[in-house]
Amino acid sequence: MQSQNLSQTQIPNRRTAIAYHRRLKEENAPILKMGRFYLSMVERNLWPSQTAMAFELGVSIFQISRTIAAARLPESVVGLFASKSLSFADVATLRKLVKEVGEAEVVERSKSVSPDAPTREIFSILTSGKASLRNGVRISRVRGQNYLRLDVPNIEEIAPHIQKLEQMLNLLLLAGGTSDWADRSMPGEKSTARTQSAAGNPRSSA
Repeated sequence: MQSQNLSQTQIPNRRTAIAYHRRLKEENAPILKMGRFYLSMVERNLWPSQTAMAFELGVSIFQISRTIAAARLPESVVGLFASKSLSFADVATLRKLVKEVGEAEVVERSKSVSPDAPTREIFSILTSGKASLRNGVRISRVRGQNYLRLDVPNIEEIAPHIQKLEQMLNLLLLAGGTSDWADRSMPGEKSTARTQSAAGNPRSSA
């Protein structure tokens, strides 16, 4: 995205830029606002390099690079977080998403996000194109790992059923992914399907 360029009238020289930067730091400006300031200074060539700017402003080049990366995200995407706190970890996730999915697709998905959507739902829609179930259970694979992540709205409600959940997953694996896996009984239990079948086809007495 293009930076919301601070005009030459607002910041005509380095001295003014340093004073403006000091105010941003004092008010603990959010990442995006800081990033837009740094990016604007870079685009205007107010300093010969980011390194020179970092030295004179008294910040690390790493901090400048990270905040500029946030400012370069698509405007329609960062706009979703206008009233929310956006961390550097969030920025890294968004940058990776844009790289893997494509900026056009992420921007298109951002159009489906409601203005009052919580951060979790925003990331869910941008990542999968679908909103998360606010009161449901979500199971996802942890990238690069051999285990699953289980997100639940209330862990106290799920905890007593963990063993049964494990049994159900094992039955699914034993069924080999066939469509009738859900009809199989839990160990030690008689399935409903079999009971109904037996009732519908009674053996004749000898």
